[in-house]
Amino acid sequence: MIAILNRPTSTCLRTYPSLQTSVLLEKSKDVMDVRTGFSGMPFVWSRDGGRVAAEGLDKHVRVWDAQTGKLLCVIQSAVASLLLSPDGKILADSAESYGKLNLWNAESGELIRTLAAQSNALLFWLDDGKRIGAKDSRGETSIWDVSTGQLVERRQGIVGNPPHALSPNGKLARVLVGPCVIRFEELATNRDLGTLVIMGRDQYVKVNPNGHFSGSPNVDRRLIYIVKTSKGQQTYTCEDFAAKFDWQNDPGQL
Repeated sequence: MIAILNRPTSTCLRTYPSLQTSVLLEKSKDVMDVRTGFSGMPFVWSRDGGRVAAEGLDKHVRVWDAQTGKLLCVIQSAVASLLLSPDGKILADSAESYGKLNLWNAESGELIRTLAAQSNALLFWLDDGKRIGAKDSRGETSIWDVSTGQLVERRQGIVGNPPHALSPNGKLARVLVGPCVIRFEELATNRDLGTLVIMGRDQYVKVNPNGHFSGSPNVDRRLIYIVKTSKGQQTYTCEDFAAKFDWQNDPGQL
């Protein structure tokens, strides 16, 4: 069963029957929180909130009208990730192990076309659904024209360990690059937006590409700068680095 809840009151607004799957979800205007039960199967909203899709343990993907609860179609496809187009008319899925990206008509369930993409890729839409992109575990981003299926661009981005995560607005990716180290990337350009490091004991630091940082109280006492000079590698505390190189950290840039 799939249940839609009102976040402030936890009131159940609507349920959808889903064979052998248990997914609990909540949605608000700006934030989407998906919590999976025992199945842990992929689940997605369309960006306009009009449709929902989920995979069941029977390896079938179901698409519903979110307002009426009507089951629109059932698609047989074992997937690693799902993504509905912003208007909910196209369902994209990345196969678990076959290196395929399928585009389906989200109302009829008919296959529109299949694209070649690495397995377990992070999918995202561009230009309000006119193009679709896939970011793989090697950091490579591929972008296709949806109407023609033509590969229009391929570029290198941040390399990290899958699974990557997509922001609610579909524009940013979260990439795990090491234990407790997360980098954020703008998918349309592969621009590096900064890094978050979880340091334990409620300590964290955020660093932007220009080196400015902010974090938990007194986090600067746990940081050092490593500088390559003509005399070799030098290390400095934040205070010493600022004094020697006339550097002024600006947390407001984050």
